[in-house]
Amino acid sequence: MTQDATPDTDTRAAAWFADVAPRERRGMRLAIGAQVFGMLADIAFRNGILLVYFTALALNRDRVLLYLSLPPVMMLLVRLPAAHLADHIGLKRVAVPGFAAVAGAFGLFLLAGFWPAPLLREGLVLAGALLFGIGISVASAGFMGLLRRLVPAGLRGRFFGRLHVSWQAAGLVFVAGCALLLPPQASVGTYQVIVGLLVVGAVTRTAMIGAVPEPPPPGEPTRGLIASLLHALRGPGYAAFSAYVFLLALFTGAAPFVFGLLEKHTLHFGDNQVVWMGNLIMVGSLVGFAAGGRATDRLGTKPVFLVCHFGYSLALALLLGRALVDVPVVYLAALAHLLYGACWAGSLIAISTELLALVPKENQALGTSLPLLLFHVGGATAGVLASAALGLGIFAERWTLAGTHMGPYDAVLLLWAVMVLLLVITLALVPSVLRKAEWLPNT
Repeated sequence: MTQDATPDTDTRAAAWFADVAPRERRGMRLAIGAQVFGMLADIAFRNGILLVYFTALALNRDRVLLYLSLPPVMMLLVRLPAAHLADHIGLKRVAVPGFAAVAGAFGLFLLAGFWPAPLLREGLVLAGALLFGIGISVASAGFMGLLRRLVPAGLRGRFFGRLHVSWQAAGLVFVAGCALLLPPQASVGTYQVIVGLLVVGAVTRTAMIGAVPEPPPPGEPTRGLIASLLHALRGPGYAAFSAYVFLLALFTGAAPFVFGLLEKHTLHFGDNQVVWMGNLIMVGSLVGFAAGGRATDRLGTKPVFLVCHFGYSLALALLLGRALVDVPVVYLAALAHLLYGACWAGSLIAISTELLALVPKENQALGTSLPLLLFHVGGATAGVLASAALGLGIFAERWTLAGTHMGPYDAVLLLWAVMVLLLVITLALVPSVLRKAEWLPNT
């Protein structure tokens, strides 16, 4: 809800769909249902399910990190042209094939488990990661534009909040179910059942998005891709804020993957424990979205970013505490995941809030896409660089802190913890021109 909302607006928001035309009401419900089913596939990339599945396929651990980091790299290449294309040929004509490609990607992951030949198996995983990156980039470009046309302005805050909480809650239940059902060392066939369910969810999302009505565009696009980007970058504070978003993601975005590898290869957690830890990130994010939204409303974005910097640093370094305190390491891991999830959600609220104030009135689709794209690309770049460093042996396989043996993943997390603290000085790049929060889905 915007700052100039009236009591009548509040009443309409409370009534939720009551004053929405039946066509738009059906479309909004379909959009929420589609994300509830389809975001399970997206969650699998971040919450340890695919990590332990690829490990069960006997893939090299360094390449597992690389494959999990590929989708945001593809987003860098595809999302902006896809958004520009969607403005010209139609939003659903771009979004539906994109979501279908996501289903196809998980189909390739499923097939990989049936082939014993290591080269073919790894080729299917690589192809699936690339196809997922292309599909989700194309789909997001069309889907966000579709929601902007479909949802009445007075209901956007409530709708996006409902959308986000719905798919997060569904994902939490799904990942918790997986963790409960997985034994400490699950077979490839067990993971294939889970991936098969993700394929069904992705196909369902594609069908539901195809049924969403597409309102007519407000006007014909008049600018080319490069001209539109240059127009956005010339906006006051826009380019500096985009740079800050990239730097923040560069030292935080790939942490869940490194957490999982640390737990699997250094701490020797079972597969079910790794998935449980990924689930705790989602629990923390639900708390972070609620607290971050209220804090941004009352204090503005800079205080939220400042708290998140210190919280991120503590979360990244927390597992090194096993050398300093006599606490079961599983408790430290759980706290690290919860804290990371809360900081991720809080910083995303602040990023979305600040972005809405900075985007120029023209070319808003491209204007909102670029900083969010940089947020994803920063995390992907971190994953690629960490994979390269681990593959080259830059970090010692075994080192000691206070008499406790550490590994290369501990070194990566320690480096990122220090860099996030140093990046506090980059808060000068944040204009902090808006203090009223508006929720956006994580797309």
